[in-house]
Amino acid sequence: MSVKRPRDGWDRDERDVLDAIGPALNDLQTRHAGDPPIELLRAARADVLPGELGSDASRLLETSRWNRALVEGADDADASLTDEEQSRLLRRIHTEHRRTANRAWTWRWQPAFATAALVAFVTGTTWILWRQSPESPSAPTPDAQIAVANPPPAPSYLLPLDKPQIKVSAAKR
Repeated sequence: MSVKRPRDGWDRDERDVLDAIGPALNDLQTRHAGDPPIELLRAARADVLPGELGSDASRLLETSRWNRALVEGADDADASLTDEEQSRLLRRIHTEHRRTANRAWTWRWQPAFATAALVAFVTGTTWILWRQSPESPSAPTPDAQIAVANPPPAPSYLLPLDKPQIKVSAAKR
């Protein structure tokens, strides 16, 4: 007889246990959401981490009872790593540390980059406006003069009003 496993992988008994401890487990996950991974803590305890990363992780072990208990419990469960696994783990820790350090560098320099961009924008705008303004004030242009063509005055005709010198006779013709 084979028992068919449910889709989520949990059988009924396991779900009952999860329902009973679920709230406490969720509270525990919430409290320790920002804790470093156990691999990092174990490497710090073995004192194999370089420089600042090692000192930060060691400080976490010294100050947190929870982290110490996790590492001691993990050390009790004989989970020895091969040389290849140890070097792969160390490479992953270094990569994660570099990625975190690069993000911090980017955030630290962003205000300086924004300020430089603003200065470049203001300088460029000022230069463009200066180049578009006239070099020197030009003399005011005179008002337009309109030429009016007046026709010449019309010649005046004078009619002589003198009597003609005519002799009239009384004879009839």
